[in-house]
Amino acid sequence: PPTSGFSQKRHYNKSYNSHKEEHKRREIFLDNLKTIRVHNLKYLNNFSSFKYDINEFADMTFEEFYEINTSKGPTEDYDREFLNIKIKKVDFNVQRDKTPAAFDWRDRGGFVTSVKNQAFCGSCYAFAVLGAFESFIFNKTGKSVDLSEQEIIDCGRGYYTAGCNGGSDMGVLSYIKAKGIGYESDYPYKAKRDSCKTNETIYDRVNVTFNKIITNDPGGNENALMQQLLTHGPVITAIDHLHESFMRYKSGIYYETDCNDSKRYTSHSVLLVGYGSENGVDYWTIKNSFGKEWGESGYFRIARNRNNHCMIASESYSLT
Repeated sequence: PPTSGFSQKRHYNKSYNSHKEEHKRREIFLDNLKTIRVHNLKYLNNFSSFKYDINEFADMTFEEFYEINTSKGPTEDYDREFLNIKIKKVDFNVQRDKTPAAFDWRDRGGFVTSVKNQAFCGSCYAFAVLGAFESFIFNKTGKSVDLSEQEIIDCGRGYYTAGCNGGSDMGVLSYIKAKGIGYESDYPYKAKRDSCKTNETIYDRVNVTFNKIITNDPGGNENALMQQLLTHGPVITAIDHLHESFMRYKSGIYYETDCNDSKRYTSHSVLLVGYGSENGVDYWTIKNSFGKEWGESGYFRIARNRNNHCMIASESYSLT
């Protein structure tokens, strides 16, 4: 990523409608750059466990980031009434001292597909669920596939999704169960909702059957989440991510004090792929959908065993 000036514009192929808009974005970028440098001094002096950097959000205010990342999707209560999918609590019966000290599904061949970029579209729910479904398909067939998030955005009406304005993880699973899902190569991503194309074009579809959904304790049991990850593969989960610190995250173990507010809620669907410890600090490893240049090559690590930090263990689903 760029490190100074307004090189972010060139690096991320940014374009603006007018000189006035470009001037505004440059001023926002320079303000953000000051914030990044101040925080990174704290990081270098061990007052923070993670680092900031310039990314494609660096010419945006936090209010703008908040707006495009705030889900307007439906609530879970409606999902379960509608879905007619078997849901089972994770079978948490393994002693914690018998589990590996670290684990990562990325080390197991093609279980985790490449990082994608949802861009300026609130479609994280589609990326998280299809990421888990791609892992599920690899486990069943040995084939690595990239599935179409755009199909979910365009065609998911009636399944508790709202295109680029958020949606329900369980609604996506219900859509796939009812209709299957196409490949990204046939139905590529556009980062905006359009008319549904599945009836206009004949192309291959994936119809791998799953029996039920495994879910974690809604109270936020991180030990149960670990068992869910080890037993059933990468896990669809959600976090409270509406913080300036998450917008600017580059590397390290993410810990945000504002996540401890009991009034916060999950706002971003992601894919949990592993866990570990660094210098005595426990973390979860998570695949995000902000592209490969955000965070640690598209991933981030977040504090583990810190009282369900950012609600990481409050809402999780696996396929079986």
